[in-house]
Amino acid sequence: MSNQIETAFFRKYAAGIELLAQQIKSVLEPYVRVEKGEGEAQFYDQIGAVMMVEKTGRAVPIPTIDTPHSRRMVAPRDFYMRDFIDTFDRLKVFNDPANAYTEAFVAAGQRTKDKMIIDAALGDSATGKTGSEIVPFPAGNIVPEGGTGFTFAKVQEGIRILRSKNAIDQGEDVCCAYTSFQEKEFLNEDEVKSFDYNTMKALVEGEAGTFYTVHFKRIEDINTDASGRMLPIVATARRCLMWAKRGILLAKWKDIYGKMSFIDERESYQVMAGLSANATRMQESKVIAIDCKEP
Repeated sequence: MSNQIETAFFRKYAAGIELLAQQIKSVLEPYVRVEKGEGEAQFYDQIGAVMMVEKTGRAVPIPTIDTPHSRRMVAPRDFYMRDFIDTFDRLKVFNDPANAYTEAFVAAGQRTKDKMIIDAALGDSATGKTGSEIVPFPAGNIVPEGGTGFTFAKVQEGIRILRSKNAIDQGEDVCCAYTSFQEKEFLNEDEVKSFDYNTMKALVEGEAGTFYTVHFKRIEDINTDASGRMLPIVATARRCLMWAKRGILLAKWKDIYGKMSFIDERESYQVMAGLSANATRMQESKVIAIDCKEP
């Protein structure tokens, strides 16, 4: 064989560019109320519970009651990002990164929606006629850490609080968001491992799925610093979230979008993505925090 054959050797590159491990889709959006946002702010009017008055005689006046009114306000938060691909750099790469950039940006937008939902559920809500009044997260809706992690007993207590407030409507989904650390603890609970309790065979599936009427959703931190934390850490406890679906609202003024355009003065392609949305806790009675010890 000719010793010149090396000139015909070639290097093979995989077609396309693979995204590194990351959350691609929103975990929580399918399990909250979603509305279209319009204008500077969106207001949602609410009517509270009333009770009938017993009739005490014949032809007596019908009593008048004051029907409680309230409202929640959501104002949009706008997000965007971009990066450039130089025209001449694009000529020198085997795999065009443009599509992968767009996919990565859209994935970032999906995670941003989850972060907004969690922050709104566990934070302050805007109420009142103009949205100027603030409703903090109620202390009575927190299942305390108690020196333990994510346990079946805490799930039971969260459901008990929701039911005690008539917060679960007929057919309404109840969900719980936790991390893989809490998932591991929960799967090691005797009740979860036992077929007597669990017809879903959680250990076979490797995840809790739906258990004790609750849909469990695993969501991980984006990175290790506080800005990239999805479920917050309060003191030494990871604050997990349990909610009935209509207890949290996500309003979208403009859903995630991505596009690529050519910028003449930079002689580069611009890849960008944006999102305009926000979330709010609609009803305190429908949202529970479960604090779990986490090293």
